[in-house]
This record gives sequence, C-alpha cells and structure tokens, in this order.
Amino acid sequence: MTGMADGTPLIGSLDALSSAMHDPGWVTEDPVAHLGPKLEAWLAEQSHSRWTNVVFAVEERWLVVSAEWNRADGRMRDLRADSFALIGSFVEDLAHVVQRRAGGIVVFEVATGQDAGDFAPHGHLVRFRATGADVERVVGGAR
Repeated sequence: MTGMADGTPLIGSLDALSSAMHDPGWVTEDPVAHLGPKLEAWLAEQSHSRWTNVVFAVEERWLVVSAEWNRADGRMRDLRADSFALIGSFVEDLAHVVQRRAGGIVVFEVATGQDAGDFAPHGHLVRFRATGADVERVVGGAR
C-alpha cells in the first residue's frame, strides 16, 4: 500500500529546528527557571489534573520532568493526549516529540525552541517521564 503524498510541507520547519539545534549554545541555561513556571502554572489551572507528583531534575543538557499519570480507565491514546497537553504547556514555536517506552514508563523526548522572535534563538531538551500504576497497566496491556 502506498500513501497519498509526501511530507514536504513541514520539512522547512524541521530543517530550521535541526539547524538551530546544531548551535553549541542552543540549549539554554537553567531550564527549570525557563520552563518550570509555565508547566507549574498550567498544572495549577487544571481542575482535575491527570498528573501528580511532578518532579523536575536536570541531567546534563536535559530538563527531566517526571509525573504520575492518574487515569484508571485510560488507554495509550489517552496517555499520549494527556502527555501532549502537558507538553503543550511549555513548548515554544518549534517542537519535535518522540515517544519511547522504557520498562513500565513512557518517555517523551522533546526538542523545542525559537529560531527568531522576542528572544535570541534558543531551545530546550526535555525528557517527560510518565510514570505510575496506570502507565504500567497501559504499557503492559499495550491498548
């Protein structure tokens, strides 16, 4: 089976992000200070957040955000949607997201940044680790 078209309409933005990421100074300093307040504000606005026990850490160039997902009736698509809502609270103009499974957790690796605008070109690398019993159940059942 063959698809209906190619993906060239987005190659320019992917190339822009890729080019910016090659700059040795692209990843900003103190990612918790830059992205943490955006994420915390979003979480505070959620009346029934699916995310608890949110923890920030910095590992080399990565901001690592770990959070427990609480959705007893959730499926993989729900975990992905809830994760993208959380990720959407801090992404900037350009973003690329990769989902990986690692044991009983799901990890979303995010590159996000700006190539021009109010600030100098810059970016962030974020590892969002979705954890908890509901994640383990979904990953184990692969629904």
